[in-house]
Amino acid sequence: MNSFEDFEQNKKVASELRKAGNLEEALSIYKDLWKENGDKFDGAGLLNCLRKLKLFNEALTVVEEYQKKYSDFDWGNMEVIWTLLQGKLNQIEKDEPLVIVIEVA
Repeated sequence: MNSFEDFEQNKKVASELRKAGNLEEALSIYKDLWKENGDKFDGAGLLNCLRKLKLFNEALTVVEEYQKKYSDFDWGNMEVIWTLLQGKLNQIEKDEPLVIVIEVA
């Protein structure tokens, strides 16, 4: 197999792992793919895994880069929005007043 075939195989494996719920394994592959290529699908998959694994600090750094590159990609934008919402809401203490929660959201 050449490097292009390996690359395409890794994209397929990452997607299948993510869809099957094997997020840690998929995350590892998506990180490599994002670093190597920066493809919009790989970035969205990476954000999806980071968000579902509640790795919001790391996800928020990817969000900034992703938004600069792919602000017109619907799936990516949805991942960005969910990551931002969940990441910000996750930082709120349980006893915060509802007004604060609404402001953050």
